[in-house]
Amino acid sequence: MILVPLQFQTDIEGTQSLFFRGNASVNEQGALVIEAGGLASFDTYFNLFSHEKYAKYCGISSARLCLTGRGRFRVCIYRKTEKGDELLKSAAFRDRLELVFDLPQGGGFVWFSLEAPDGGELLAGAFEADIPSPNEVKLGIVICTYKREEFVKRNMDRVQKAMNDAPEWKERMHFFIADNAKSLKLPENALYTVLPNRNLGGSGGFTRGIIEVCKDSSYTHFLLMDDDISFEFATLARTYHLLCALTPEHRNAAVGGAMLVLENPAMQYEFGGIFNGTRMLPCNRKFLLDRPADLLKNEAPIPANYNAWWYCCMPVSCVAEHGLPLPFFIKGDDVEYGLRCIRELILLNGIGIWHQDFSKKYNSALEYYLKRNQLVINALHFSAAKSHPALVFLYSVLKQLSLKNYEAAEVILRAYEDFFKGPQFFIETDPERLNAEILRFRPKELTREELAANCGSEILQLLDSPEKKKTSSIYKRALAMLENFVPGFFFRNKPRVFDTVNIQPNQTFLVRRCIYFKPDTESGILCELDTKRRRTIRRRTYRIFFKLLFRYKKMRRNYCRRAAELYSTAEWKKKFEQ
Repeated sequence: MILVPLQFQTDIEGTQSLFFRGNASVNEQGALVIEAGGLASFDTYFNLFSHEKYAKYCGISSARLCLTGRGRFRVCIYRKTEKGDELLKSAAFRDRLELVFDLPQGGGFVWFSLEAPDGGELLAGAFEADIPSPNEVKLGIVICTYKREEFVKRNMDRVQKAMNDAPEWKERMHFFIADNAKSLKLPENALYTVLPNRNLGGSGGFTRGIIEVCKDSSYTHFLLMDDDISFEFATLARTYHLLCALTPEHRNAAVGGAMLVLENPAMQYEFGGIFNGTRMLPCNRKFLLDRPADLLKNEAPIPANYNAWWYCCMPVSCVAEHGLPLPFFIKGDDVEYGLRCIRELILLNGIGIWHQDFSKKYNSALEYYLKRNQLVINALHFSAAKSHPALVFLYSVLKQLSLKNYEAAEVILRAYEDFFKGPQFFIETDPERLNAEILRFRPKELTREELAANCGSEILQLLDSPEKKKTSSIYKRALAMLENFVPGFFFRNKPRVFDTVNIQPNQTFLVRRCIYFKPDTESGILCELDTKRRRTIRRRTYRIFFKLLFRYKKMRRNYCRRAAELYSTAEWKKKFEQ
């Protein structure tokens, strides 16, 4: 049975080193051409073999490397560890090879090199193993989309091409595309079902798809995928083969996909995530996957407790056991569902997708969903001391006041106020209407010319080199927030320009006019000191702070008592029919 199908390329530039290295190239037919006397190495993200994990999850003790090509070759199979490369087996062959090898004990990963003395072409290959009784697997793949037609069409074309070459896959998976904008125009196709849906955010789109998958008992797993990603069909195939090979002990495990950065395609953004009640921490962030040293680190066990829904596969049985996702609209639904449902998460080198950089999608209106939903997650899954959420809240609001981003501060206040309305708020509120209200908190983005008109033409030079984040301790940042109690005449009039990513209060200390600029879009927002508005926000902040101190415990019990009602099928159907 195939476990890891070899891959040679994708249509994303700058990704060759994720597939192979050496004196080789891919021809128009998709074959890997190795020059005479050349050597191709496959100690790469998409083609290495995570032997230790397959031994653990699939119960195998040996595997075989199967290659099909044209020409004479010499293959060497190695295990890579921090100490170097250990030769496991080698062989010479012409055109075809099946080379069995025992899985080595210990960590690292298995890989192979291929030498062609006279030149040759590698047409296909895979790591395989004997699985006595493979599991029955059928994937219901759920994509939630909102006006991302080009991404969806491109991905469906890629899948359709792969299925044309291998028709057996048509019986193994089906796509359910929840169209929250009701604008997706795709030709009829047995590959997918388009589900026009109310705009209930990612939570609503994914839940709609999960419900559709669960209607058909032939599906064993649902796979949740974002709309604005790019992926290889071999990633789906590898996920499918892994699920087929899992032992009974691991059959209910979830499979997570790493996020690689589309704008920097060899960089890993996240390899599973950890939520500790305060922060969402991406595992193995900024690993460079064209470096074997970082691939080795990816092989080590990851203490992740959730996987984001850009690529997350779970057994259908978890819906009957744990219910549907919470109606969060966006942000945190994947975290909460992972904490609730995932008892074992499998993460492998080679199962990953490319996604747009999140920093380019951020706007301050998102703070509402981030803060409100995190409060609910904490209430359901963590028992923090009473002072903890109060201090987190105080820091969040005062930070935005220091950045002079009053819209973000007010949307955070709204998030906490709505949390204290209890579970009934989620039942009675129309998510579409609420989202329209929250979007009004987005600051207006200004062009370079508009910023120059507001701040003077001398600002144009500063826009070309905005100040980057400066490393500072939490204590230094907290001390800088004391500026929120300083009279306005102490503030400097000269505007300053900052990069939009992770700006801290110590950078904006006593700056009256802050410009947060995005060089890639040539636009930014202008935030100015407003002492009257700042005073009003501070008063609301004090009221909520004391609510958190004295009423949080009672509200937490309320959410725990009614959570099952919020994520029930009956409650979701009401939302879909509103």
